[in-house]
Amino acid sequence: MSTPENPETGPETPPPGAPRARLGAGLRILLFASLALNLAVVGLVIGFLTRAPFRPPPRPDQVGGALTFALTEKDRRIIGREVFRAMRRGENENRTRRAEYAAVLAALRAEPFEPEALRGSFELQRQAAMRLQVAGQRALMERILQMSPEERAAFADRLEQGLKRRDDKPPRNPPPRD
Repeated sequence: MSTPENPETGPETPPPGAPRARLGAGLRILLFASLALNLAVVGLVIGFLTRAPFRPPPRPDQVGGALTFALTEKDRRIIGREVFRAMRRGENENRTRRAEYAAVLAALRAEPFEPEALRGSFELQRQAAMRLQVAGQRALMERILQMSPEERAAFADRLEQGLKRRDDKPPRNPPPRD
């Protein structure tokens, strides 16, 4: 039912108490869907704005804790290049690492489960990590040997400051209270 129109004043309003025209079911569904979509978009925007920033995994020259962070940026780059060179020399180790993860997956899914197969894969992964750690320590030692006494003292000061800062911070994941 349409409202009669007065040419001078526009559409006439129905008298109070008169039945109102109802929206069709299709239009109500469309309005509801539009509202839901708008709320979803607002939720996504708010979620995007409030989430923690994305941080890619650290580069090999950034892994190493207090010793690494006590280095100057220049020294970190020098050591990082050395570690990357060591990693490139072990290119086939990357293929081996992928094969080891395939072995881990197979061991986890095996029935009956054979823990020794999994332990063997873990051992090979540990050895690969140790080779990388040794390469990093070797590069760090080479750099320290090249430092002047003043540079070594400054390095020691930065290391000491970093250790104090770390000791002053509460643990990130404290144990639950009983």
